[in-house]
Amino acid sequence: MSVSACMDIYNDPYKALRKHRNVVMVVQEPGNSSMKGWRTSEVRSDLPSSNRSNIVNSLFLMTELSLTDDYIQWNEAGVGVGKPFTEKDTIAYQLRLDVDTGIMKTNFTSGPEELEALYCLAEPIEESCGVRVSNVALLVSWIFTALKALVCLAVVIKCRHDNLLVTPGEAIDSFISAPDASTSGLCWAGAPGDKVEKGKRRDAGAREWKGETRKLGCAVPRGLWISSYLLFAIFLGIGVGLLAEGSRTQPVTKSSFGPTSQTLGHNLNAGPERSDNMGDIHRALFANLPHLVLALSYFAYNNIMTRMLSERELSEFGRKFVPLRLISGTKLIHPMERVFGVVEA
Repeated sequence: MSVSACMDIYNDPYKALRKHRNVVMVVQEPGNSSMKGWRTSEVRSDLPSSNRSNIVNSLFLMTELSLTDDYIQWNEAGVGVGKPFTEKDTIAYQLRLDVDTGIMKTNFTSGPEELEALYCLAEPIEESCGVRVSNVALLVSWIFTALKALVCLAVVIKCRHDNLLVTPGEAIDSFISAPDASTSGLCWAGAPGDKVEKGKRRDAGAREWKGETRKLGCAVPRGLWISSYLLFAIFLGIGVGLLAEGSRTQPVTKSSFGPTSQTLGHNLNAGPERSDNMGDIHRALFANLPHLVLALSYFAYNNIMTRMLSERELSEFGRKFVPLRLISGTKLIHPMERVFGVVEA
């Protein structure tokens, strides 16, 4: 391929290599096509004697370059990880190559001062995606999944004869059908404003219901409201932060499924050089962070809503006649009775 096409592929530090890999740039001394190489002993007097040779070598420069969307490393030039990149981080700058003219300035202490870039030999590759599986993470996940399954199995076997689902009707049914010593003779409990000192017993019999209008939100303690909203705010901040980090190299409006030139590239090969400097365990935890945030947010939201809905269902019994929900289907409450008071003839 031409030098300009080669530079379009390899000269952008933010552009990951998708269709090509290794590249060889063929150069020659301008106007001297017969020159087949250089003797390092003639052109590099700055090298130690052990590195100087009288053998003609056609290789001018060989180095390793790692390119992903936001990662570049030159072993020779020492360009490290960081953003934003500058012109000095490009291949053309490191090779002292003028992209427009194709002329390369050499660093020979003697010999040709300029070299002409003729063309490039780029190795084509077929893009493929790979997934690394950490054996440690897989083992931990398998152990905890098996442990949860064993716990569920033990609970089902041990409590197979018990009715574990208790509705408000079941609780009220139990209170009326089998009252204890402190509630015998009473068909209601905890009326607003009713205070009984510790050790004293309420007087049995009918009494006036003192209604009190209260908001549904009072069923949830203030501390729980504060902690839940604080949790939501923290998770919202985490979500905004992850969105901002993901949009740093590629806006959300320009995102698409599958690999693109802006998609963050990861080095799947073993070794210390990683595109994001993260290990497999950290990468898996980071990828599952949104799932953890959503799960904890659901638990907090479900806790609040369950409290308020349970309070609303209980309060209905004190305002009007409503049916009781009983799992067992028994009828232990007389149709003329109200839960929070008994209608006496």
